[in-house]
Amino acid sequence: MGFTRASLTALVAALVLPWCSGSVTGPEPAEPLPGAVAWSRHRVDGEALPDAEQAEPQTVADFLTDAGRQNTDELVERFPFVMGNLDGAPLRTRFAANRRAIALERARLAAVAADQSLSEPARSSARRTEAMYRRLAENRRPVLLFDPRGRGRYAEVHGDLANATHVAVVVPGTGISTRSFDPRSGHVGTPGAMAAELYRTQRALSPAASTAVVAWAGYATPQALGVGAATARYAEAGAEELRDLIDGLIAARSSPDAGHPTRSTTRVTLLCHSYGSVVCGRAAEKLPEAVHDIVVFGSPGMGVDTVTELHTDARLWAALGPSDWIRHVPNVRFLGFGHGRAPTSAAFGARRIPATDVRGHDGYLHRDTDTARRFAQISLDLVSEPHHTGADTHR
Repeated sequence: MGFTRASLTALVAALVLPWCSGSVTGPEPAEPLPGAVAWSRHRVDGEALPDAEQAEPQTVADFLTDAGRQNTDELVERFPFVMGNLDGAPLRTRFAANRRAIALERARLAAVAADQSLSEPARSSARRTEAMYRRLAENRRPVLLFDPRGRGRYAEVHGDLANATHVAVVVPGTGISTRSFDPRSGHVGTPGAMAAELYRTQRALSPAASTAVVAWAGYATPQALGVGAATARYAEAGAEELRDLIDGLIAARSSPDAGHPTRSTTRVTLLCHSYGSVVCGRAAEKLPEAVHDIVVFGSPGMGVDTVTELHTDARLWAALGPSDWIRHVPNVRFLGFGHGRAPTSAAFGARRIPATDVRGHDGYLHRDTDTARRFAQISLDLVSEPHHTGADTHR
């Protein structure tokens, strides 16, 4: 039976309206990183530097290995905003660069806030942003990514990322930026809070485990539950960023002189929340072999209808709480809208994680829940199969 204009309109409305409280714009365009123009003209021993935005992580790792520590440290001093964002750069280098970049950005914002020639709204905005960066700096956790452009991108680390055998990366969903990175009072849905809770649960389960958790807000997320969240536009760009992140970690940790775990001993788990599961779905096919497990939770879909369509050897796990509002989002794809079948459905083929103790859309990693413990067990490779692999009876 063919579709009529009325039936097509109704279907599109069913797909889009549940999401439509935001704008229809795509990922925000970005001006060059601070210092990127000068970086492009700089030379080290006569050689051009890797492209600040487009260089492959292994290219970055090889270049900095050849450049040597003294040259690398000089690049950190001169171009901290670029060096802190270079996937493939040594981890100690990125951490040092981002400490310097945050300090410089705070000083710039403080000067703006004190400039009486500027409008009060401009000065007030600078004060708020500087205070936000100050709070993040007070965490004293290593910062893997700091990009002050637009709504900001940020990533911080729990544990010893340079040497951990088990590395987990939290991939967040809609509405996340640097401003919403850290936990709010009683809220566990931000990447900072989710990573902190996961790491705490890991340590409680296995105090001697060699583990690290990355809280990653490294892509432009849809700003709200609008048309952008109902399409894969943001996810496609985010998937490239996620693949570069993982490739960069592996390259940095397995450099010849690093003394870090090799590619074969590094086990990566992705924990993908809400729209973050769309990002992980787009990234799955080209992720490195080090990614052994992908956990999706509160997922609107992964852009496919079965796990085999992801074309990955990583194990796919899925959880959906009984009171999560994402259940009411249609699991279909049509004319570029929607993200496909629910990963917790039997037909999808994922290993399903019971999430009966999860409250709402953001409570999956709430401390002392069986669901959070299950996520930690998976990330530590302490479980081979879930309790239950059948259909999601709540759908």
